[in-house]
Amino acid sequence: MGILMSRSLTLILCFALIGPSVASACELPSSWTRTGEPVLRDPILDQPYTYEVASDPHVFWTDTGQLVAVYTGDDDDAVSIKLSFGINDHGFRPGSVLLGPSAGHLSPKFKETPFYYQTPQGEHQIYFIGYENEETYETQVYFAVSDEVAGPYTIIPTPVMPRGNIADKEVHLITSPSVVKHDGLLHMMFLGWDAFEKVTQIWSMGAISADNGRTWHDAREVGVPIGMEGQVTAVLNGGFVATRTGEHNGR
Repeated sequence: MGILMSRSLTLILCFALIGPSVASACELPSSWTRTGEPVLRDPILDQPYTYEVASDPHVFWTDTGQLVAVYTGDDDDAVSIKLSFGINDHGFRPGSVLLGPSAGHLSPKFKETPFYYQTPQGEHQIYFIGYENEETYETQVYFAVSDEVAGPYTIIPTPVMPRGNIADKEVHLITSPSVVKHDGLLHMMFLGWDAFEKVTQIWSMGAISADNGRTWHDAREVGVPIGMEGQVTAVLNGGFVATRTGEHNGR
């Protein structure tokens, strides 16, 4: 598996969100160009088979203009968070471990779907889902902080969005966290699932933070049609874009 990227890095769904005061929409991109090869491969070493995984990418530019991707990869046979710097719009350097056992991050044991956010004060944050058991997949939202985009990062040990009763819904697991700033507050969007294997309900949910992500409140269902591994990202014109999974030609 590898990261695939459009030439322009434009996201496919464009609309405004978070509250009734934000109501304008943006147009869909007119065309996409798919590269012939993945822009990043991340091989798992010392296995009896050939396997490469670089999934759940969040691609962004730093304030110095550096193209960066954070993504889910392997570290010491544990699902972990990795980082890669872009060579150009069509390629990335081999990734390094941001959050994983080789970097001293032992809890939560497994980490997936990173989302990067930089505070106005310059703190670099990685939001991700973490869990201890692959059989039950009881994922919760954690976050890590650093003074530099490439780390080292410190994981805040308590989940910032724990599973359980959220907005009067019994949430078994959480996926797809995104964080954006709007009207001076941070807004987190995520999906809540009522089960791991026998899923009957999936809710689009959100919450608000006034202290740079340390605590979250006002959890609710929100009208953000993201899908598993989907994201919501702020754009330069003041709006927001979201990606989601959906049906295409009956598939």
